Formats: sequence, structure tokens, C-alpha cells
Amino acid sequence: MTQPPVRSSAIALAVVLLGSVALTGCSSSGGSGSQQELNIVLHDNPPTNKALTAMTATFEKENPDIKVNLNFIPIADWAATRTARLSAKQVDITEGVTGPGATPLPDYVKGAPQSVWMKGVEAGNWVDLSGQKMLDSFIPTVIDALKVEGKSYQVPTSLNYENGVFYNKELFAKVGASVPKTWSSFKTVMAKLKAAKITPLSAGGKDNWPVGLIAIGAAQSLYPSLAEQQALDKGLWGNTVKLNDEKNVQVLDRVNTIYQNIDPSFAGVDYSTAEGQFATGQTAMTVDGTWAASQFLATNPALKMGFFPLPVSDTSSDNKLGGKIDFTFVVPSATKHKAAALKWLDYFSQKKNYATFATAGGIIPAQADVQLSPALVSVKPYLNGSFNLAWDQVFHSNANAGSNVGPIGFNYGGLAPVGALNGAKVAQDAAQSDWTAGLAK
Repeated sequence: MTQPPVRSSAIALAVVLLGSVALTGCSSSGGSGSQQELNIVLHDNPPTNKALTAMTATFEKENPDIKVNLNFIPIADWAATRTARLSAKQVDITEGVTGPGATPLPDYVKGAPQSVWMKGVEAGNWVDLSGQKMLDSFIPTVIDALKVEGKSYQVPTSLNYENGVFYNKELFAKVGASVPKTWSSFKTVMAKLKAAKITPLSAGGKDNWPVGLIAIGAAQSLYPSLAEQQALDKGLWGNTVKLNDEKNVQVLDRVNTIYQNIDPSFAGVDYSTAEGQFATGQTAMTVDGTWAASQFLATNPALKMGFFPLPVSDTSSDNKLGGKIDFTFVVPSATKHKAAALKWLDYFSQKKNYATFATAGGIIPAQADVQLSPALVSVKPYLNGSFNLAWDQVFHSNANAGSNVGPIGFNYGGLAPVGALNGAKVAQDAAQSDWTAGLAK
């Protein structure tokens, strides 16, 4: 929902659906004195494909006893191909799961089954990587977010931050605007741009999920800590907190204010068109994930672009980045080359090798103090060696609740002009009605 469709949403769904494939079998380092073949099965993504291919070529030179077969599977074939190869025990490294499905369901989430990934972990289908020194290379809060009852099964590759605002420095300078750090200053910037007849923002309302980033950002600022977000999630499931409580209406009311400053036709504009509107200077800002930075510069290499976290709170320190962990590496327990698989993962995780991968792949690093690709330089001031999960990575949605709840509880999709409901209170009343009905099922 909150990523380019080819990336997290499709991949994570495929992995979750496949997590229960039986992976029984013994693990060994392979035959002594002979070359081992390591099969790595990943989804197709050209920038990271290229970076991993280059890194692996160097790895093979340094480890001539290991031949690595990198298999990049097109998205359309990903689920079927991965299932077949796992079933045939022809996989030594593949991708895991991120987001709420990566960890056990909290006790307060009633009536929902554990994710298929979790069932696979409980069945012993994946190698426990706890204690591996390679994990020490990554930001601790990233590793912690993937732990299952204190154990680690996944090696992260990269991060994506979802609540960023990309802005056109030249248009900001034209109206004398500086980077806003609070809600009131953000409203001032939008007013200045409007007064100068510059459209403040673009957004892809037609595709729905892009405007969800605005709502995620608003929730992130008004519930700025993980503890506050978890308390909100628990309170909703326990029916002690309502989606139409004053603070939750305030979240959507600030989304509504931002809607009033987007290109008026945005409800019918798709994501790629909205990206183009910003990249070509038709709008001064867009709320987007960090994954979009390279696309903006590919569209317009001359674009002078900046970045800041969406500032929906009037307490500046609450306006910080929240994000999600991108794809991860896992080792099936059925591998016949466990030692070689761990050696490749360790090589990937080493600072120098990982930095080369991060720069070439154009990703937000999951390690601290790693050089960014040129497209992401504007993000660097907000990377402080820590990592905060975004609201959609904490919230446990209820499959029995209606469409007004949506994927994050805040009814951005029902709010006009994306939907037909006028005003934040009306939209959140509808969300609470659907949520209550879902809890009763």
C-alpha cells in the first residue's frame, strides 16, 4: 500500500503466502574439497540486481570454492517459482517478511491467525541467525524490529521512509519559504505558495495508497513514539480507544488540510503523473517515500530538490521519519550449504561491501554512517543512526472491518475528494462504525 507496487506490497504478500512451505532437511557446509553451488533466489529489481551481482563476483574471487547462482525472478513469476524451488530444496538464501507479519501477533489481537511466515518460523523452516556477528553491523532498532521472541532469522538489506516531503528549492526560494519544522510553519509555507499561484503539493489520489502516505505521516507526528503507537493499536483492539476520538479525528483533520493544498484534480491523478508534476516543477512539494528520489532526478536531472519529514505536530521534535524495512535475506533450514550461505551473508554485511551495495543500489542503508547515493543526499540530515517504524508497520488491521477503516485505521480513502465523506469527523465516525462491526465478528 505504501510502496511502489512492485516492491514491498507484492513481495511481502508472496513471501507470506509461501512461508509455510515444508523445509525439512539437514544442514551442512557441503562436500569437502569440491566447489559448492549457492542458490540465491530474489525478486527482480534492476538497481539492486546490479549491485548484488557486482558484489557477488568479488565474493567468488575471494572464495573460489563457492559458486553463487543469483536468481532474480520477475514479479509475475515470483510466487510460483519460489514455491517450486523451496519445495525442491534448491534454495540456500531467499527473502523473508517485514512489517506486522514478521513477528508474533500481540495477545490483544483477537480472532486473527498468525501469519504464515510466523507458522514457518515456529515449524523450524528458517535458520536461527541469533548471535551471528554480521547482525552487529546493522542499526540495532532494525534488527530488533525483526526479532521473534528474541531470536533473529533475517538480515536486512535496506530501509524506506514513508513520511517525507520532497520540495523544490527554487520554488521555495521564490516565495521566501524555509524548511518547515512544525505544523503551523508548514501551513504558512503552503499559504505562501498559494498566494504566489504555485500549487503547493501533488499526490496520486487515483491510486489511493500514495495519499495514504500523508495519513501515515500525520499519525507518525501525533503518535511519535513506538510506545504511543503500540498503545493506540492495543486500545483500538481492546475497544478502549475509538477511531473517532478527538486525537484521531485531529490526525485526519490535518490530512484534510493538506488535501486542500494539493492540485485540485488530484483524486483522479495516478502516482506516476503526480511524481512527474513535482519533478517538472508544476508543484512545489510532494509527500512520498524515499524510494522516489531517484525517479525524480531521472525525470528532471536539473531539479534542485530538498527533503524534510512531514511536520504535522507543532512540537518539532515529534516530526521525525518513520519507515519500513525493505526486503531481507533468510536461510532455509533445508539448505545443504549453510556455512557457505552464512559466509555470503557475512560478506554482504561487512561495512565496505555493504556501503558499495547501498550506493550502487540507491537505497537507504540499514547500517549507520554509510554513504548515500547522490539522489538521497537530501535525506542524510535526518538519518541519525536509529530507525522508527511507521504507523502502518505497527497497526494490526482487522480483516473483518469494512472499507472505511482501510489499512491504517485513518479513513483517508473515504475523505473527500478521494472519497465521498466531507470532513474528518464524518470520515472517522464511519471508520469507527466499521471497526466496531469488525471486532464483533
